[in-house]
Amino acid sequence: MTANYRQCSYVHRGGETPLLGSTIWSFFEHTVKTCPQAEALVSIPQDRRFTYAGFHQEATKPAKGLMALNVGRGDRIGIRSTNNLEWVFLQTAKALIMGTRSKGRRAWIP
Repeated sequence: MTANYRQCSYVHRGGETPLLGSTIWSFFEHTVKTCPQAEALVSIPQDRRFTYAGFHQEATKPAKGLMALNVGRGDRIGIRSTNNLEWVFLQTAKALIMGTRSKGRRAWIP
């Protein structure tokens, strides 16, 4: 390998298949489209189950709320919560409105 690693956003040395290079949200949407009825999330304490389609629907609700508050790229969100479904939905919503950030790459927002 002769690449200049200081210019790369990541280095992959674990096999023939490279990393995906996409955002969490875009990968999630791909899964929603290809397996909408597959079970995605189970909360035993809350006695609730979600398919990928249902999870997507629930995650877009807080995303719309955050966008209505003008939260976007560059803003910081503090979340104080116990481990529950709402925390997962909010984390997923954050990925939707802010994209993902990694050193050397710009954030991507769908």
